[in-house]
Amino acid sequence: MTQRLPVVNSDDGTWGTLLNDFINKEHYDVTPGTPHADSGQHKNITIKAGSATAGTAPIKFTSGTVLGTPEAGAMEFNSDALYFTITTGPTRKTIAFTESNIVFSTTSKTGDYTITTADTVILADAVGAPFAITLPLASSASGYRFFVKKIDSTTNAVTLTRSGSDTIDGSTTAAISVQYTSLSVLSNGTNWFIV
Repeated sequence: MTQRLPVVNSDDGTWGTLLNDFINKEHYDVTPGTPHADSGQHKNITIKAGSATAGTAPIKFTSGTVLGTPEAGAMEFNSDALYFTITTGPTRKTIAFTESNIVFSTTSKTGDYTITTADTVILADAVGAPFAITLPLASSASGYRFFVKKIDSTTNAVTLTRSGSDTIDGSTTAAISVQYTSLSVLSNGTNWFIV
């Protein structure tokens, strides 16, 4: 039977049954009439397909502030970033957007900077002076990969430095002093590795 809402002046005597059938389609009612921890929760969600008409998207997120502390299973949308928090951590992960090509978050820096998990590519311009780019703790960025490229022609070094007691290929730093040279580093959850 297809679940439906009661029709006014047409379903006398069956309103309770019709409402229960409708609500139970996607909600738990473990023991009817008996309070239970799962009662009222969704057991599944069926989403109707959208159409080409504006305002009919099946799911639409409103941009907001992400949680102060990531919560396992949470999905969040802030500005141009969509996040999902995994259960082993919990660690907030950024869901990658793709068009015809993969799009990397790119930022340019001319002085000391600490990488965040929202970064991907850092273009480092040390024409004014040498400076340091600090990696986040490997434990907070497991599986993340960052690219640091020196774009100026001076001999001023751009030095990639660790956080805490992490290592970068067994060392505490890795320097770039030649124009257009880059380093790609990957966290295994404990340390950083140049790949």
